Formats: sequence, C-alpha cells, structure tokens
Amino acid sequence: MAPNTGRITATLNCDPDTDVNDVGDGWDVSVYSASDINTEIAKEEWIITKGSVRFNVVKGRTYYIYVHSYHYSFPEGYTYQLATSFKGPKATPAKKTTNTSKKPVKMVTGVSLKVKKKKINIRFKLVSNVSKYQIMYSTKKSFKNKKVVTVRSGNVTIKKLKRKKTYFIRVRAISKNGKAGAWSVVKKVRVK
Repeated sequence: MAPNTGRITATLNCDPDTDVNDVGDGWDVSVYSASDINTEIAKEEWIITKGSVRFNVVKGRTYYIYVHSYHYSFPEGYTYQLATSFKGPKATPAKKTTNTSKKPVKMVTGVSLKVKKKKINIRFKLVSNVSKYQIMYSTKKSFKNKKVVTVRSGNVTIKKLKRKKTYFIRVRAISKNGKAGAWSVVKKVRVK
C-alpha cells in the first residue's frame, strides 16, 4: 500500500432482535469524496441485518458515508450501528541518528617532525569528522609568545623560523561545528 493511503471498512449492524420481515428492502450505504459529492466511490445495497462497504482513502481528504433506505422502504423501530475501521501501511520506524556534535573530538596522534634549514616539516595522522587542524608552536615550553597556524592536511611545513632555536610544537583537531579536541603530545625540535 502506498504511503499516505489506506482502506476503510464501514459496517452497518442491525439490532440482533430485528425481524427481517419488517425491514423491507433494507438500507444502502454509499461513500462520497468531499471533492466530488455527486459521484459514489463505493456502495453496498440491500443491507438487512449486516453489511459492509470498503473504500480506499488518501491522507488529508474528507469522505462522507451516507446511509439511506432502498427504494423509499423505511425499516423502522430498530437500532442500527455504523462502525468504521482503518487499515494503512505499516509505520516505518524512524532511523536512529547519531549526534556527532556531542562526541568528543579525538586527539591528534602520530605527530612527527623533520627539520630543514629554518623550516620544520610536521606530519600527523588525520582524525575523522573534523574540518581543520591547529598547529601551535613556540620557543617556550609554556607556549608563551606562541603562534598558531590553521591547516587542513596532515603534512605541513612551517617556514621562516629562527636558526639554532628549540621549538615546542603541538597539534589539535577542530570539528565541523567548531569544537576543539585535546592538544597532542608536545614535540620539541632544534632548528638548524
């Protein structure tokens, strides 16, 4: 069955004590759509004690169920009950989504340094679900007077460094929503 569709069964029940000889030709049950009340979409005729009419429905549309006597014969003095039941497609369970924004950003690992003349080449392992990385470096172990470079790859060269100076370097990942992970283990190297 297509989404947003279903099937309704309308059942007309007569009082069980009904004497069918007094009912005459019984009742008709007709169904109309509110968009076209001149055209029957379903009908059940000559209902004496019990009868049902089934029709397809579409979500958001209005339908009318009309109970009337057949050929102007009027069964009187008896109680009739009109009941409806609906059958539609099974609901599809919602897909479980994982909220990655609440997950901590992993720490960058595998940081390695290669020294060249007034340059340091930094390599590290990439972290999943992040958009960028920050590399912080300083000539002080406390990272006083630090400099921060934002990169997107795991292979970066920092240039124009001071010769014969020791540099302290650490890296961290930044998630797509701007959340920062923990800094990596601090590495130190002396520039030639």
